[in-house]
Amino acid sequence: MSRYFHAGLTTQAYHSRMKTCLRVTLLLAGLFLSATAAAQACALAALPTAQSDRLGDENRSAHVAAGPSQLLMLQEAATRLSPLQCASVRWVAFVNSSGGSDGTMGWVMANHHQSILHLNALPGAVSEAELTGSRPEIRANIWLTAIETVAHESVHSAVNLLHTQLRDGAVECLPLGLFCDEPNDPSQWSAQAVELAREAVQRMRLEGGVVAEWQRLHTSFTAAGWASPYGSLGEGADLAEAGFMSLYGSGKPGEDIAEMAALASTHGYNHISSIDLPVNRHSDTAPACTALNSGDGHVSNRNAAVFTKLSFLRDLGLLSGEVFDACVGSTSLNVPAAEGFHLRMTGREPRLFGENVSAHMGRFGDNGPMTFEMSADGQADFQGESFAATARLRLTVAPAGTPIEVVSWPRGLYPFHTGQATFSLEVPDAPAAGFEADLGFALVTSASGESIVGALNLQRAIRPHTPLVPVPMATADLPTVLFRLSADR
Repeated sequence: MSRYFHAGLTTQAYHSRMKTCLRVTLLLAGLFLSATAAAQACALAALPTAQSDRLGDENRSAHVAAGPSQLLMLQEAATRLSPLQCASVRWVAFVNSSGGSDGTMGWVMANHHQSILHLNALPGAVSEAELTGSRPEIRANIWLTAIETVAHESVHSAVNLLHTQLRDGAVECLPLGLFCDEPNDPSQWSAQAVELAREAVQRMRLEGGVVAEWQRLHTSFTAAGWASPYGSLGEGADLAEAGFMSLYGSGKPGEDIAEMAALASTHGYNHISSIDLPVNRHSDTAPACTALNSGDGHVSNRNAAVFTKLSFLRDLGLLSGEVFDACVGSTSLNVPAAEGFHLRMTGREPRLFGENVSAHMGRFGDNGPMTFEMSADGQADFQGESFAATARLRLTVAPAGTPIEVVSWPRGLYPFHTGQATFSLEVPDAPAAGFEADLGFALVTSASGESIVGALNLQRAIRPHTPLVPVPMATADLPTVLFRLSADR
């Protein structure tokens, strides 16, 4: 959990044909951030040397008082943090130590003192001398590296805070009960910070763990060849297409979360106002943001992984809406505001299935996987007539036997051919007009207690109820489908 120097929905019981089924009840945006927390400006406090006993044994003797430039840097860094990040940092400790690893700029302890952000105050790192005495042409670069370090490490402390809400037994243990993930001790944070974490975890359905859900999300893209596995990249890799913001972040999920959030928050940060100096970097430290900003505005197999992961960070509260928008630029699914399924076919008017919209999440049958289902009614044209029809999407969200309490919202990529996704149009009065997709994918880019948003790419579909035998649907008739499920209905 260290930062290295960079060169230069609530649920209710529901009875239906689904076993152990829960009705999906999306929460209003009031759960996102309390008004008080959102309105307060972030302030990062440097730990006084008189309180060195708050640190672990390995850092206590190296603790030093923060100098004027170090304190000013913390003020500048605080402007880049989200309320969740800010609330997660109880203290910032400057220490004459690299945390046991050369080149480390900062760190947060993984198993104790998890709310304290440590900064390396040795020469060449975040020392008072480096922040004050460096040549003007490179001083802003040094400040920005320090600010990125604070942003990165505060993401680690935010994940620590969120994991105070981890459900006991949510992550499988090794044999004999070894190395089980237990909830972090909430007494390390203020009551307000813990409440902020509770609201975020409830809204995002993350009692199974933030890092576990992030890894599952990334794996959904690697399985389809839309991203690269952790630890597989080398220098010169196309990081954005591989699903990452930095090479360091491509090593493991926890660092991926921290790098994605931190470098998005400092993207385009070209002037340090505290010292009134411009940044003079010549390398791109936020390639995912650059790729999204320079694209054609469409979400594709080349950028879907980073776009969806950035959306996750925004929904969770680790990125503000403004930072997200600046990072992704014009890239968007462009899903209309109306709830339901939006079907678009070449040469035809878009068709909205927006009546009787419903969603459920639960287990089909006694031993089936955990499944998310969304359905909506509308009209389908067939042989010159219009008929009542139902559009239905099902996504496999967790294996059989997974407790519903730790099943998160659907996010990421779900191929049709693997059975992870099904989409059908049911037309009771004209069965031959119906179809079932069996090739293509469902992409869910955003999911929280406020809304679920995504798109379907249908590459092949079968009309199963045509006379005599099922027949493939004409390619020209395959619709592009966008969908939205909202809380305000």
